[in-house]
Amino acid sequence: MKLIDDRGKFLGIINPIDLLAVLLILLVAGGVLYKTQMGGATVKPKTITAVFRVSAIHPNDVVNIKVGDKLVASGGLTSAEVVDVKVGPASTRNPNKDGIMVKGVDPLLKDAFVTARDQRVISDAEINFAGQELRIGKEFFLKTQKYEFRAIPQEVTVRD
Repeated sequence: MKLIDDRGKFLGIINPIDLLAVLLILLVAGGVLYKTQMGGATVKPKTITAVFRVSAIHPNDVVNIKVGDKLVASGGLTSAEVVDVKVGPASTRNPNKDGIMVKGVDPLLKDAFVTARDQRVISDAEINFAGQELRIGKEFFLKTQKYEFRAIPQEVTVRD
């Protein structure tokens, strides 16, 4: 049995050009169905909460950090927002009379613990928070329209 017979039909049933047209229509319809019904599961954003330590700042500067401040990145506001601010005396290290470093308190400067929250889709490799990579111990710039402080993330929580 020939694949294409005397009348130009494939297996004696359909013209090869018609067969290609039908296959093309089925391929396009399958692609549309895949994209609309089964294509890529949507990834839900996660809630990221981070506590930043802003060390040794002047009391006149710490009063500018307010709950509700939106963080900025690349010249625009982000969805990350300050949700809590705790201020205490700044910790210092000073040598005692034996030359051993001991913990002390700075009488003028303050430490601020700023909690910020955002909802984002995160990758398996890193957390992007307000346009910056977020890792405990890695320097982070806490920036809003009014201030910018160098901070160190102390705690990072990710929830669904």
